Amino acid sequence: MPTENLLPPHGRMPCTACFDGRATWGKTSLSSDDGWTLDNNPGAWGAQNPRFLLLGFSKGERQSIGILTRPHDEIPYAGFRPRVSAGLQKLGLLDPTDTIDAHIRSDEQDWAFGSVVRCTLAKGGKKSGTIIPSSVNATSYDTWRNRCTDLYLSKLPPRLKVVVMLSNDDHYMETCRERIAQLHPGTCKINPVAYGDGRLTWVHVIHFGGQAFNHMRDWMAGADNKAGSKGKWAVQAVQQALNAAI
Repeated sequence: MPTENLLPPHGRMPCTACFDGRATWGKTSLSSDDGWTLDNNPGAWGAQNPRFLLLGFSKGERQSIGILTRPHDEIPYAGFRPRVSAGLQKLGLLDPTDTIDAHIRSDEQDWAFGSVVRCTLAKGGKKSGTIIPSSVNATSYDTWRNRCTDLYLSKLPPRLKVVVMLSNDDHYMETCRERIAQLHPGTCKINPVAYGDGRLTWVHVIHFGGQAFNHMRDWMAGADNKAGSKGKWAVQAVQQALNAAI
C-alpha cells in the first residue's frame, strides 16, 4: 500500500510546513495580523489505515496544558472523553461498553484520532471549540487549515469509511464541506450534517468539549428541536455508511 495514502503514524508529528521549516515541537508559535496564533505541536493517535477517524477543530486548553511532558496518549479530548464515547456509542460506532480510551493507543487498528488543524489554534487567547465560529472568513485560519488538510486529508487510506467531525456549527460545517469537496471532487451533501462520495462519509456531531450541555443532552436524546434533529441526522448518516460497508 502506498505510504502517502496512510494517515500520520501515532506520535508527535515532525511537521513544520506552516513555520517555514523552522520550529521546535511544543515551543514555537506563529502570530497573525488578524489575531490568530498557531502553536507547533502536531500529533496523531491510533491507526494509519483505520475504518474510523475522529477529528476535532484543534487542541483546546485542556489538551495543550503541559503538552511537552504529559504522556502522548492522554492529550486528545482530555477532559471530555466520556461524553465523546457516549456520542460515538449513540452513532453506533462504539459498542455500549466501549470507550475511546481503549482505542487511543499505538497498536490500534480501527480508529484514528486528531484534528482538522493538527497544531494548536488560538484566537484572542482562547482555543478550540469556543473559537470555531470565529474561523469563518478568517484569513490566517483558512491558510493554515488549507495547508494542513492538503497534507493530511487529501489522500486517505482505503479502509476509511467514516470521519466524525467535532462541531456541528452551521457555518463550520459548510466551510468544512466546501474544503473536503475541493480535496475530494464528487463529495455531495447527504443531509444537513453529513456529506460524502459514496465510499467515505463525513459527519458532524455536537462538540462534546463545549459548555452547551443542554444542546448535548438534546443531541443525544434526538429531541424535537434543532440540536436533536442534528443528532438524528448524524445517526442516520453513520448507519447508512455502516450498512453500505457490510
